[in-house]
This record gives sequence, C-alpha cells and structure tokens, in this order.
Amino acid sequence: MPYTVPTVGFNVEEIQVGKLNVKMWDIGGQDKLRALWPHYFGQTDAVAFVIDSNDKDRFDIARKELHTLISHKDLAGKPFLILANKQDLPNAASKQEIQQAMALDIVTSSPIYIVECSATKNDKAKLGFEWIADYL
Repeated sequence: MPYTVPTVGFNVEEIQVGKLNVKMWDIGGQDKLRALWPHYFGQTDAVAFVIDSNDKDRFDIARKELHTLISHKDLAGKPFLILANKQDLPNAASKQEIQQAMALDIVTSSPIYIVECSATKNDKAKLGFEWIADYL
C-alpha cells in the first residue's frame, strides 16, 4: 500500500487487494466536509472508517458520526471496516476499547471488523482491506 498522508479536502487512491480492485475516496472528517459524505454513498460497497486511537477526547464525535453512517439508508447492510489508527503511540486505545467506545455491540445491521493499525508505519491496515475483499 502507498504511504498515507493526512487528508486535506479529499484524496482518491486505487489499490489491488487479491482479485479486488479498491477505489478509495478519502473524504476527510473535518466538520465542513461531513455534509458532503452522502454524495459518495450511492456507489459504495463498503466503508473504511478511520479512528485516531490516541485521541480519546474525540471518541464521542467519532461514535456519533459512525452510527450516522451505519444507519444511512444507502449504507444499510454494507460492511464497515474500522481502522483503529495510531497504534504506534503509547496511549492508543485497544481494539476492545474502540469497540466499547464506539458502541459497536448494539450494531446488528452491518458487519463490522476492527483492525489496529498505524498509517505512518504502513502496518496492518491491509488486513482490513483483505477482510472487505473476502466479504464482498
């Protein structure tokens, strides 16, 4: 996978995962961009939602946004990959902490898979995309 850079506006990348060609629209999470998210849902087969595992103060915001996505009519039943990013930092929340903080135990409408990863080290995110490829 290519080196990941912070999103300014949006980025588009294509990667090959097994036999699956993945076109990723990294549309960022800034407040002003969130209103644009639904414009991308119509052709979406899966969602990769990135959480800053080290920024526990923003978990409430992330949980609300994630549940808004999961409950959107155009994303109903679609697989959700949660990338618990920044695992290389000493205070990063674990997979179990992310699952609890995001209230994922109440989600029954979509399959969810959490991967602990580090974008700067290009570590483990591929496992999540392999899950999506296998699921689809």
